[in-house]
Amino acid sequence: LSLSRPHTAVMGIAIPIGLAVTTALAMPMVPAVPTRWAALARRLPASSAPTPAITLYRDTNGWCPFCERVWLQLETKGLPYEEVLINLRDKPQWYKDMVPTTLVPAVKIRSGGTEEVVWESDVILRRLEELHPEPAMLPPDGERAAAEALIAEAGNLSSAGFRFAAAVRNASVTQEEVASLRAAFEDGLDALDAAIAEGGGPFLCGGSVGLADATYLPFLERWAVQLPLTSGFALRPEEGEPPRWPQIEGWFVAMAEEPAYARVRGDTYSWSAAVAAFQRIFATNGTLSDAQRAVSRRADGAAALELRRSAQAAPSAAAALAAAEKIIANWEAVVADATA
Repeated sequence: LSLSRPHTAVMGIAIPIGLAVTTALAMPMVPAVPTRWAALARRLPASSAPTPAITLYRDTNGWCPFCERVWLQLETKGLPYEEVLINLRDKPQWYKDMVPTTLVPAVKIRSGGTEEVVWESDVILRRLEELHPEPAMLPPDGERAAAEALIAEAGNLSSAGFRFAAAVRNASVTQEEVASLRAAFEDGLDALDAAIAEGGGPFLCGGSVGLADATYLPFLERWAVQLPLTSGFALRPEEGEPPRWPQIEGWFVAMAEEPAYARVRGDTYSWSAAVAAFQRIFATNGTLSDAQRAVSRRADGAAALELRRSAQAAPSAAAALAAAEKIIANWEAVVADATA
């Protein structure tokens, strides 16, 4: 859920911030929606729900792939949780005191009058699985080897994809080197495709979402949108074309139908718009090369097209209300990040 751009994404839909707030809060016969944040907050439906036992600390932008892993697990298990957004460029001192690494994600778990803080996404996934074993996101002990092997391999595939994408952007890398890195990346995708088939699909380890899906999801989701823009690499097929990796494509389709994922996934607009933002952030001496400018233009064009497409259909009342609640609750982080 990206809150710092001039839109938000709810249930996979890119929603302009103004549209989200006004759709959720506008009522018949009300001449105007209040503009002050406190007044907007008073217009939200009252909630009497108790404070959840779990607090998720994640980045303000919704860009962090490691946060998305934990976020998906919480949603898949249906665990009540609250969120605190951390500005990664200006982390509050209390967070740095609480989390030794100072990184996100982290969770605070309250139970029996005690509080436990856990950080590092893989550690959090295991701890939540231990505390809340149902629905299970790991196979039984005697059947767990394939899932554990797949989870262990995730870092290698992520690194292969990163090295290939970085090489494409690096003018000092030869075409032969790029081709070699692309082949290694494709080998990793071939292996993942075969593993899904061996497990029976449609998810990475069988018929339900598990920790392996949560582990792979963030980079597969981003690659599907961003690699065509930055590297000319299509992870998913064009409409009507056969998939290069049929099991991975089946996984994308199955994930898109999961209600838990609908609450978490980044939309096409967000990942397209993020390309240009990251180009600027990581530009050498703040200067974009001609190739980087071309990628930025391509990504900005794709983002603008997707935003126009999304804006043509008004969001549902539930989606708009969810977006409005997030925006209003985190308005300080939103404004600070959007105006930085």
